[in-house]
Amino acid sequence: MTTWADLETTLAPEPEFPVEQPDGVHLSELERQAWLVSYIRKTSPKVLIYANANAGKRGMGAQHQARKEGLLAGVPDLTVAWSTEDAHCAGPTVAWIEVKGTDAKGHPGKLSAQQIETMNRLHRSGQAVACFFSAKSAIAWLRSLGCPIKEPLT
Repeated sequence: MTTWADLETTLAPEPEFPVEQPDGVHLSELERQAWLVSYIRKTSPKVLIYANANAGKRGMGAQHQARKEGLLAGVPDLTVAWSTEDAHCAGPTVAWIEVKGTDAKGHPGKLSAQQIETMNRLHRSGQAVACFFSAKSAIAWLRSLGCPIKEPLT
């Protein structure tokens, strides 16, 4: 039997996954995410990285269709996957990253309650999920999971 307590969700959930604090660098989320994706694709072609659909940036008709297709609010910006053959550990070979940046006024982005709830669900199910401002921090975290991201050629 379901009780009222089972149906409650907190109005201000706390992240149970790593969340990097703002780094003070005035770059937009798009700039940061584009750099991260480009770096990984250029240096590590065996690592698959792709953006996930964002319902907040769609028109109403497209949002309705996306929900029918299975879009889930709060899903992190990026999915990163790699082969167990290329990893040097027995841990996960998929990770989800939420990227945050600053707006035009220099204010840092914040996780929404929906993002925290969805990312907490991933974390509780044993998935690797985190939020970063710095692409370098995201890369270091992915490497710590065994993701075979190569160092750039100098």
